[in-house]
Amino acid sequence: MGLKEDGIRTLGVWEPLAHEIRLGRGADRDLEKDYQWTNSEKFVRGLKDRGFNLLITQFEKGYGLKAEAKGRQDTKRLVQICRKHGMYIGGYFRYSTFIPETIKQEIPDCVERFADATIYGPPSRYNDQYWRFMPCPSSNEFLEYFDKFIAIGVEEIHLDAIFVDGVALRLEPFSCHCPRCHEGFRQWLQDRYPTPDEQFKRFGFTGFDYVELPDPRFSPVRVWVNPILHEPIAQEWLFFRCHLLEKIWKFIVDAVHRRDPDCFVLGNTSLYPHLNIGSYSAVELARIFRCGSEGLFSEEHQYSAAHLSDDDYLQGYFESAKKCRRHGISMFAYNCSGLLTGQPLDPEATRRSMAHQMAFTNDSTGVYAGQIADDGWPQPDTNYHFFHRDHRELFTSNKPAHDLAMYCSDRTRALNCGTPIVTDHLALDTLMRSHVPFGYLMAEDHADVFDYRAIILPEIECMTVEELETIVRYVKQGGGLVIISANTGRQNELGRLHQQTLSDRLGLEFKADTPAFTARLGKGRVAYVPMLVAPEGTPKELVAKAAKKTLPYFELEPPDWHGPRNADDLLNAVKWASQGFSFEVLVPRTTVVEFAVKNDSPRYLVHLVNFDLKSDVGPFEIITHGLGKVSKVQVFSPDEQTPKSKVCDADGPGQCCIQVGGFHRYIIVAINVAKSATKQGKKGSR
Repeated sequence: MGLKEDGIRTLGVWEPLAHEIRLGRGADRDLEKDYQWTNSEKFVRGLKDRGFNLLITQFEKGYGLKAEAKGRQDTKRLVQICRKHGMYIGGYFRYSTFIPETIKQEIPDCVERFADATIYGPPSRYNDQYWRFMPCPSSNEFLEYFDKFIAIGVEEIHLDAIFVDGVALRLEPFSCHCPRCHEGFRQWLQDRYPTPDEQFKRFGFTGFDYVELPDPRFSPVRVWVNPILHEPIAQEWLFFRCHLLEKIWKFIVDAVHRRDPDCFVLGNTSLYPHLNIGSYSAVELARIFRCGSEGLFSEEHQYSAAHLSDDDYLQGYFESAKKCRRHGISMFAYNCSGLLTGQPLDPEATRRSMAHQMAFTNDSTGVYAGQIADDGWPQPDTNYHFFHRDHRELFTSNKPAHDLAMYCSDRTRALNCGTPIVTDHLALDTLMRSHVPFGYLMAEDHADVFDYRAIILPEIECMTVEELETIVRYVKQGGGLVIISANTGRQNELGRLHQQTLSDRLGLEFKADTPAFTARLGKGRVAYVPMLVAPEGTPKELVAKAAKKTLPYFELEPPDWHGPRNADDLLNAVKWASQGFSFEVLVPRTTVVEFAVKNDSPRYLVHLVNFDLKSDVGPFEIITHGLGKVSKVQVFSPDEQTPKSKVCDADGPGQCCIQVGGFHRYIIVAINVAKSATKQGKKGSR
């Protein structure tokens, strides 16, 4: 057995005592007493009693091999305690900072060998902590030094998990511009464009010996992360930085797995779906997904996890979790609104967050990090932990059961992080509110479009020729396609106009002023929606408001707007293009629903989470379409009362109606069908 089989119920208490002291903390608490408590056998035993099974503790914070030796001995002792009580233990590592005032005691020239250098000069520091330096992403020597910690953690201390924080590079104008990065970038250009003809077509000149890195100080508008990026050297610099981060993360994951293939590798990278994470942190998700880690950590919504505002704004980790889960990756995220705000934890909000994690992530109840109450204990809902622990059959060996996929393009977001992200967010809200069985499909996985009844392209501007050809072939062979925005499929992967756009290839004209339409194409269907419009404005207007509000950064703020006024236009287009859904769930808009199916078994699992803390969900129905005859229905819940259910006759052929009593916060409806039905030539993501 391991974490993948047992599921993940995590507490993080990973700050070393030395780091707490160095930060100047301790004015209102006894740091050493807290440290001894969270490293004690009684504490570990109490975590087990509260349903936790993974403790992430200190290991490496950037102070160096010698300076952190005592802390590692404490971790080694804690590993033995956790083993004794049947707990898994992980170690916290920090990639993106190092601390010369202690590392110089063993490596006097560490700054010259490790540190980055920004356009403002060397070296850069971590926020206001002037003593924490940032490593150069091109420094192989720093990676080799970091590898020594991995070797100790995996081979000597035998950690069950490695949690690497700071798997990201800094945004402009704070990215590394040192000679190593200059040389690496010029070589990158030469490798990508080896001939003079290729160089001229891309840049308008030949030869890279004197190419300078982009300098945002010369921009007439000092915006850090421009919404739209056209300039070719700046584009390639962004791509190069994403390549560097992929190289770093792959090095770390491989360094762990070659020593222990069963060690769980978790990285804290940027999974912020409302940001251009390519520019902000050099993250292209498709690159990160293929590095082989078991988990990724997201700090989106860190002050308020699963949330429904008083004015009906719906917030959750839906997009990130669905993307990770499709790739078999467990997403870790903070679990309570009181985590960083210092406010008292609301037990109902805690249940909602834990339910949200169990429903959408790959077998996790979320992460409690430093959430120690006055009595010295973290305060999850233990019933939810025990439910996750005791009902393993509901959470293991599952895969998404989605009829549709929202297409997602890292490249589009990197080159235009404005209206395409707004459109994606508005489409997400529509689908979540309408309980549509949908997931996400990365552009790099475009060959998998044939797994779905319909594909939604939410203003995907940049598509390769191969992507366009796959999409057109998919439609002509019977797939459904929903196109949002006239910009979809107009540009190639470099942001230049295609010689044959998606519109040209489909033989369908759609422009900004073209009204919504549906059309048959071969055996398939195409629906066009020109724009999704929020009550607060069009996507372009929302981008303009955000740019003005967030200077000098550019950052979209989805809580500033709500679901589209014309949500029905998109929903009708999706229903028509897909020819219906496998599941129709008749619950309030404040309930979120996720769909899974057991591997190699016709047992479907419908997760329902009530986001409304003020009222329960009344009796409701689930209608299945084309799945086969429902042979058995079971309802499971960690709440005090589990509702009853029954199967009734449905109106249409191939339908089954399941009636379920109301529920409080979270239920799972398990539906066994006699046989799996072939869905109009599509196997679905089953």
